[in-house]
Amino acid sequence: MKGILLVLFSVIVVVSLVSFLRFGDSSEFISNQPQVEVKEFSQTLNYRDFSSQEYEKSRDENKVVALYFTATWCPTCREQELINKLVFEFLEKYDDIIIFRVHILDLETTKEGEKLAEEFGVRLQHSFVVINSTKEVVFSHTGTLVEEDLRNALLSARNDTQNEE
Repeated sequence: MKGILLVLFSVIVVVSLVSFLRFGDSSEFISNQPQVEVKEFSQTLNYRDFSSQEYEKSRDENKVVALYFTATWCPTCREQELINKLVFEFLEKYDDIIIFRVHILDLETTKEGEKLAEEFGVRLQHSFVVINSTKEVVFSHTGTLVEEDLRNALLSARNDTQNEE
């Protein structure tokens, strides 16, 4: 038993030493990381926190619905949030597109959010699902989306439904 504890202690010391030598002072490591300014989320006409009532109403009104699955602890989600805001500000002129922010895998997760993630097969935060006005999933993606790709996915879903009319 003492042998196992001695080996475990030795491994911890070696890993700590290698980490220190590789990264130096931890405050230096932290200060070299990109800083993302996270502001309080503010809802707009077309970008809002998920509500099952508003979601159903939007689908009944044949709007293009985008779902952005996010988690408060996720640094990728916080970075994506800045891109989302740029795209959604551009899209405010279209009243037939609405984007819902759906929390999963964090303390703000609701039963409705979990159910929605399950319905669309979403297993990770920072995932997008875009549904056109005929209630078909026309785009889904997990990971960071650049501004142009996100804007094109939403406008493409909007154009698909207009071409059918």
